[in-house]
Order: sequence, then structure tokens, then C-alpha cells
Amino acid sequence: MKTYLFLLFACLLTFSAQAAKIFGMVKDENRKPMPFLTIFAENAEKKGFGTTTNVEGNYFLELPNGIYTLSFRFVGYKTLQKQIEIKDSNISLDIDMEIEVMELKEVEIKSNQQDIAYEIIKNAQKKRLFYLNQIEKFACQVYIKGINRIKNSQAKIMGRDLTDIAGIKKDSSGKVSGVVYLSETVSKLFYMLPDRKKEFVISSKVSGKSNALSWNSALDFSINFYENNYFDKQFMSRPMISPISETALFHYNYQFMGTFKEKDIEINKIKVIPKRKGSPLYSGFLYIQENSWRIQSVDLVITKDAGVEFLDSLKIKQVFVPITPEIWLIGTQSSEFDWVAPIFDVKGSGNFVGAYSDYNLKPKFDTKFFDREISKITDDANKKDSLYWEKNRPIPLSKEEINDYREKDSIFVIRESKEFKDSLDQKNNKFKLSNLLFGYTYRNSYKNLNFNIGSPINNLQLNTVEGYNLNINLSVSSRDREKNTYTLFENDLRYGFLSERFYYKAKFFHVFNGINRRYLEVSGGNFIAQFNGQNPISFLQNNFYTYFLEENYLKIYEKAFAKIEVGQQILNGWTVNASLEWSRRSNLKNALLPNKRSYFLEHSNKYFTSNNPQKPFSVPENKDYEPLNYESDQINFEAQNALIAEIRMRIDFAQKYESRPNLRVLIPSRYPKLLLIYRKALGETPNFDFLKVGITDDLPLGQIGLTNYQATFGTFLNKKNVPFMDFAHFNTTKTIFSNQMLNSFFNLPYYQFSTTDDFFEGHLEHHFKGFLTNRIPFLRKLAWHLVAGTHWLYTPVSKEYGEFTVGFENMFKIFRLDYAFTKGQFQGENHVVRFRLNF
Repeated sequence: MKTYLFLLFACLLTFSAQAAKIFGMVKDENRKPMPFLTIFAENAEKKGFGTTTNVEGNYFLELPNGIYTLSFRFVGYKTLQKQIEIKDSNISLDIDMEIEVMELKEVEIKSNQQDIAYEIIKNAQKKRLFYLNQIEKFACQVYIKGINRIKNSQAKIMGRDLTDIAGIKKDSSGKVSGVVYLSETVSKLFYMLPDRKKEFVISSKVSGKSNALSWNSALDFSINFYENNYFDKQFMSRPMISPISETALFHYNYQFMGTFKEKDIEINKIKVIPKRKGSPLYSGFLYIQENSWRIQSVDLVITKDAGVEFLDSLKIKQVFVPITPEIWLIGTQSSEFDWVAPIFDVKGSGNFVGAYSDYNLKPKFDTKFFDREISKITDDANKKDSLYWEKNRPIPLSKEEINDYREKDSIFVIRESKEFKDSLDQKNNKFKLSNLLFGYTYRNSYKNLNFNIGSPINNLQLNTVEGYNLNINLSVSSRDREKNTYTLFENDLRYGFLSERFYYKAKFFHVFNGINRRYLEVSGGNFIAQFNGQNPISFLQNNFYTYFLEENYLKIYEKAFAKIEVGQQILNGWTVNASLEWSRRSNLKNALLPNKRSYFLEHSNKYFTSNNPQKPFSVPENKDYEPLNYESDQINFEAQNALIAEIRMRIDFAQKYESRPNLRVLIPSRYPKLLLIYRKALGETPNFDFLKVGITDDLPLGQIGLTNYQATFGTFLNKKNVPFMDFAHFNTTKTIFSNQMLNSFFNLPYYQFSTTDDFFEGHLEHHFKGFLTNRIPFLRKLAWHLVAGTHWLYTPVSKEYGEFTVGFENMFKIFRLDYAFTKGQFQGENHVVRFRLNF
């Protein structure tokens, strides 16, 4: 805490009381404003004051009194230097930049000689590790400003009118445009070899939301081309390969464009050309210093051909500045992007720009400074007034940004008022015909209350136990976004028309905070439950298969219960959940159906199975009158009471996190995660102790893609009395619609291998993320990605059951299709196709 207070105090005193502003506009050779041009100021006493021009070419710097040399740098232009003296008064200085004139080197041309660009790149590759590890540690101040806008898009998305968003306006053609996000952040960034980083956010501002905090991050924003790869999993399917990575020559062609001098430093301009489409490669230009072979500046582009998601293009510019004659660090970085969401017919553009200044190459860190907390936002970061931002904002706002702040900040108070929220709710709470299909939500925005009636699509169900049944879900929820608390009251009412049985259950759920995520859940009632508590068969799937195909995979029993569950993160990376449940379990049997045609479609020679998952197969008495309550239904189990305690633990030994006011954002480590489950029945009926140990991880494999795996071992330490619903069951599907979870089989019989013996199950999937398929033109255009996997189960009964899968994901952005070859001791060989929505 003392360290943070000291840093905050130091940051707020960055600018001296005796200071003045230097300001002006920078134009190119055609007298047009130059956006994102780097301005760097240094003097004998202090180095590292830097900024960049805004989108209109304007800049300003606030400097303490003294004599400075100002360097104006832009990729492809001559560096211009001006000497100024600050004496308490502001200085206006406009600048005209000149294009750098390239000169070709005099070289002896030989037959079959490569372009000299290759020799320059090879020299830069040799120095890559040196510059990557040149600086042991540093601290600097970072300012990041980001803007994102919609342009010429349809006015509604899934029924929501985009003009309800402040700043979005509709033109005469019915299209909408406007700024949807504008924010600024000032932070201190700290670094120490080999890869320790920490960010301390001093101030944050979001247009139109004075109480919000920006998600701008210096940790995420900076791209280091001395590293082999750069990966942003939000937009990229695979890591981007640096043009000077150790394998760059396999991926890029290069062209020498010329050389120029800046003071006494000769700089080479190299054109970077991807060798193939579909690979995660940049195109554009690198500027590399002669002899030292360091990167002077970067002007690169990422396009859709590189496999980025939703982005049409991303332009990255970096300019490095000399902190000492031998040490150059990033001065400014800008990223300009165009994006598109084709499913919703929405497109837009934006940019993020960062200014790095006030470098300290000899910061002092105590031994505990670099801990699991990698970022911290102060409690008052979003409470800085306009005077603070005028003083500390190193990049002037553009007219668009000024107007956006003025418009949105002026209506923020109005939009937060009870009158406005009530009027908006009155509009949105109107009942529409679509609510009959997708459910209805009534909102009280001022009190953060939602009342919801579930979707009737899922509410009207069909199974062989109840016949047609209606399940009505009613819920009331409240969320405090400032305190990060959440409360939910939920009720389910259910009636089976054929069984003539009424069921109900209720739940109270409350999250106490966003730091350790402590929660309490209390539930109870009398309801139906699947024998496999993982609920492998959704009611929507069961409706389809029961009605159209006469396949009643769903097996259920009746459970009256009362349950309490608590959980929280007890240590960083250690999450514990504990529950205690009393239940009265009762057997259910299929209902009598005098005339099957009145409830189901008829399939000749096809009959429903019983509701006993251990003995599902029976033969009907005759085809005109089919009693579905076969004898095997009667012997499933006797009604019983159960009291069961369970403890679940998930451990990520090296988990990191970001601290925000009343919220901790968890960052999973690159190491495997341990899963532990212990379940004990308290009493004689049932009477068992069950232990399950698992390990899971996501393994990024660079250009090859991403591998997910999960391995689990389970055993019953005591199995004196284990009812079937307490067996170890396995997640699977026999329908064409597969489950989303990794630990799911594609064709394993639902209950055939449920066990009370020791078992092992392993699941592995590799997502190629465009590797291989991006080399096939039509698949590259479709952006379909190959995925392959294997799934194994071992029990004393099943011995070895295995599945091998291959398929495509990212089909039309949301679909996945798998072919599975399955082989087991009792099933023989099978071939199935599975389909899923992969959001």
C-alpha cells in the first residue's frame, strides 16, 4: 500500500508548477494535417517528455522551465528538430514536415544475388534477443486514448434501436453513424526482466459515463516486435509472426526501398511482404538503423487475409525515441482499424493512440512489487475533473471527440435520472408478439431490477413420463454494477398434463462482492431431475427427438429437496464451493398412452424405452395399445431420503489478476488447473464417499493452434449403498446436437457405463485456428477452421471406449460440425455426425 501511495503521489507531481505549454499543428508537404505524429522533448536534466498529434494534426506539451530539443518524427518523413526555451509562458509552434528522400545503396550486383533487404533483416534477427533483453527494468507514464464508431449501418440489431445509444444518429437513408466509445487513461507502467509487468492506473475517463472506468490497458496495448509473436485472442485466431522473428524468412519476402539519414544515423526502409495468404502475417514497412540494426519505426498492416476476426484491417504504427544514445524505447503507438459484424450488417472504425513518456531506467522495486496483481485502478481514478484532464492530457482532443464529450456528458445526468429511465423502460417494456416465443422481461432501470418470464419455446415440453408439460420460469434479479453485487430470486412451476402432476422449485442466489466472489445459494422444492446430474439432454432436444423420432433418451425421477451452497475464492487461484442437500427421491414411470397417435407421430416398428436407465429396453404387448409403464419401470428404486455434502475445489497455482474498484478480474495462468470433488452421503441410505480428481489446461501452440485437454480420475472410497443417481455418470449425447463442454463424448450410451468402480476419462481437442485450411482458397474465404480430438473412457465394464473426431468450426461464425468415429468393446465401430452452435 505504501508503494501505491508513493507512486500515486509521484504521478500527480509529474508536471512542475513552473511550466508552460508548447502547442501547434503539424502538416505534411501538401499542407494537410498529420495525425499520430510523434513529438519528443529532451533536455540535459530530464528526458522523456513525449506526445503525439491528434487526428487533426494538433499537439501540445506541458514542460517545466528549461531549454529543450523537440524532435518531430513520422514514418516516411524527415525528422525535424527544434530548440526551444520555456520561461513560464506558452509557445505556439506550427511545423511543416518533409517527405524523406530515399537513396539506394551502392552495391556490387552479382548473379542470383538476393535483395539487400534480406541481409538487413538477418542482421536485425541477430540483434533481436539483445534488444529484447537490453533493458533490465524501467518505469514510464502511458496515456492511451481510444475511440470506436459505427458508420453507415442498419438502425436495429435483434430488435434494439441503435439510436437509443447516446451519440448514434440516423441519416436520411435510414442508416446510423456515431461514436459508441471514447475513453482516456493515464497510467504508470513498470517492467523488469524477464517478463514482469505491472500497471498502475491513475485516471480514467469514459465519454457519457462519468462513473465508469475505461478498459484501456498499457499492458495489452504495447506490441513488441522483438518478440517472435504477438497474440490478441479477442481478434486473432493465431499469433501474428514478427517480421524479424527467428522464423521470419520462412514467412516473408522483403524489398529494400532505400535509405536516409537522421543526424548521423543511417536508416533503411524495408518493405514487408507476406509469402502466402491466410497466414498470420503483417504487410507494410520496417525502418531499421544501419550498424545497430535496431527498429527505428514500424508501419505495418494486418488484413483479413491474416485470419483476424471481425476486423477488415488494423494499421499499427510505432515510433521509437532515444532515451540514451544506446537505448531507444517506444515513444508513440497508434492502431487504426476498420471492423464489420456481417451477421448484423453493422460496420465501423476507430483508433487507439498511446504516448509513452517520463522514462526512468533505474526504478527501485521491492521484492514483493511484482506479485500476482498485474494491474490496479485507484478508487478515485474516474473522479478527476476537467481541469485535471486539461493539464494531464498529452494529446489534444479532436473536434469529434470534444463534441462527443460535450454531448454525452451533458445528457449523462438526464439519462441517469429516474424520469428518463422510467420513460425508456415504458418504451422497452411494451409486450410484443415476439415475446410469446422468446420470453418477456420487465425492467426497472432506475432500481436495477429485472422481472423475467422464460421463453415459451422451452416452456412447452414433451416426455414419456409427463406427456405434454408446461414449465414456467419466473425470476427477479438485481445487479449493482458499482459494488459488483448480484441478487436473483427464481421460481419454476411445472405441470404434466398426462401424469397430472404439479411440480415447483425456488432459488435464492446472491453474490456479495466482485473481489473474492463470495456467493450464497439456497434452493428447494419438489421437481423432476435427470439421473445424470450434468443434465446431458436438454428439454428442447428431448422435445424434438420424442415427437419426431420416438426416441425418449430423457430419464428422470422425482426429487423433493432443500439445498444450501456457498463458495468463494479463499486464496488467489483457490476457489472452493461447498453444499449440503437433503432430498426425497421417488421413482417415476412412463405414463399410459391409450392412443399414441394423439400425442406422438407414429413410426412403425419403433417403440419408446422405459424410464429405467438401467433396463430401458422392453417389448410392447401389442401395437394398438402400448402401455409404456413396463415391468422394468417398477423396479428402478425404492423411495429414499438422502443427505449429501459436497466440496469442490479449483486451483490455478499461478493465477494473476487485475484490481478494479470492487472488482477483481482473473487472468488464468499458463499452467494446468487442478479440479477436486469430494462427495459424501451422510447416513446409511445412501452411504458412500466419492472422490474425483481432474486436470485441465489450454495449451497455445503458436501457429499450429490451440489444444484443450481434460483428464479425470474417479473412485468410490466407500460404496456401501449407492443409488443409481449417485453413480459416476459421463457427459455425452446420442442426438445430432452435441454438448458444448470439452468433457463430453459424442456417442457414448447415456447410462450404459455409469459406474461405482474406478474410472478414467480423458478429452483432448486441437483447434487449428486456420492452420492448414487457410492454405485452401475456398476454405480460407469461408474462414472455416479445422478441429480434431479424441475422447477416452476406461471402466471395468467398458474397458476402453474411444472416440476420434474431426470437423469444422467457425462455420458462418457460429456453427461447428463434427464427424466422430467411435469404438468400444460392446458397441463395435460407429460413425456419427454432430452439430452445435459454437458461440
